[in-house]
Amino acid sequence: MGTALGLDLGRLEQNLRLTGIDPASITDVILSHAHLDHVGGVTRLDGTLVYPDAQYHMAAHEWSSGPHPDLRVLPVNDGLRQTFVTTAQRSLGAVHDRVNFVQAGREIMPGIQAVEAAGHMPGHTALLITAGKSKLLHVVDVFHHAAFDLAHPTWQTAFDHDPPGAYATRRRLLDQVCVDRTAVLAYHAPFPGLGHVLVNGPRYDWVAAPWQFEVQPHPPALGPADAVRSALWRPGQWTESPLSAGRPASTRPWPHRSAALRYPELRC
Repeated sequence: MGTALGLDLGRLEQNLRLTGIDPASITDVILSHAHLDHVGGVTRLDGTLVYPDAQYHMAAHEWSSGPHPDLRVLPVNDGLRQTFVTTAQRSLGAVHDRVNFVQAGREIMPGIQAVEAAGHMPGHTALLITAGKSKLLHVVDVFHHAAFDLAHPTWQTAFDHDPPGAYATRRRLLDQVCVDRTAVLAYHAPFPGLGHVLVNGPRYDWVAAPWQFEVQPHPPALGPADAVRSALWRPGQWTESPLSAGRPASTRPWPHRSAALRYPELRC
């Protein structure tokens, strides 16, 4: 998202650095569509690239419509419409010389296949991720929340460029993951956004994957609150952040140490 909707947002670069990942080491960035919460983090406020050495991947149809999308059909205020357009222009313009166009049904890179998901935007692209026999479909904005467009599949968000097309895509992809029992990663679902979709009559149900904590050793001089938080962190990466230096353990802000999150194992 970057800071398009506020300076207190756009913390991905900071969080990558806290986990010990240099954004300059990122080699590939897949852009699902040109909405500001999906491309706004490509550049900083000064226009420089967050991932300066990366190649960017996007559907050709989305690229051609993204910098100047026809947002007049969206029932949002004029200021927000303009923010969408200017963010797309700034972000996509900054990577115009390093974009690879992807095609639905083909691999973008080993283990990641582009899936046609038009409707939300003209070139909106989902991602099928495979590892051995396991599969995960990143539906991006095919749906936004279980209580909204899963419980009521015909309902639309104000940001669907083509509402009938978005509905048809939602039905097609969700019916498929139900049949195949494919795990789902949903961009707008509550954290961590991993789970399965089940058919329940005319609606769908979201079955969230349980978050699995793996307790790790932690420094001895920590209070009870830190003992719980330390379950998220890997040993060997225990460093103070500027926000927490010198503060009592029980009063440090969250998150307060650099480390890498451990994601739950998916079983489809």
